[in-house]
Amino acid sequence: RNKAINIHMGLSPFYRGTDCNFWALMDNNFMHVGSTIHYLSDGLDNGDIIYHALPKYFENPFLFTMSSVKSAIDSLVLKINDKSIVNKKGTKQDKKLEIKNSKISSFTDHNIQKFYQKKIIIKKFNYDKKLLVDPYFLM
Repeated sequence: RNKAINIHMGLSPFYRGTDCNFWALMDNNFMHVGSTIHYLSDGLDNGDIIYHALPKYFENPFLFTMSSVKSAIDSLVLKINDKSIVNKKGTKQDKKLEIKNSKISSFTDHNIQKFYQKKIIIKKFNYDKKLLVDPYFLM
């Protein structure tokens, strides 16, 4: 109601809840790693999307996901300073696109071990820009 915003570390509506970029990597959905800047709402990570902030490409999963954090912060600083975020209308989330809504209880030692056993290397990919809201790409 008061247009408070949230930085969600994951691309909503695809991955909602906790540890979203972890789950996107675990599912080999590299194109769903990033951050969502959205308005707060009563539901978990389901407010209207202001924009998506996307990471710089790295083969290394740690660098790739941390780059999405940098993208979110850098883009917010730019958009606050140039006032382009002020009074920006959000885009409703399409719940049919949800892949996973994770809970903290799913982030177990067992799943973390499975993640490391996979030895994930991020392959080059293309984002489907039709599914993103006003994407900001970290350079």
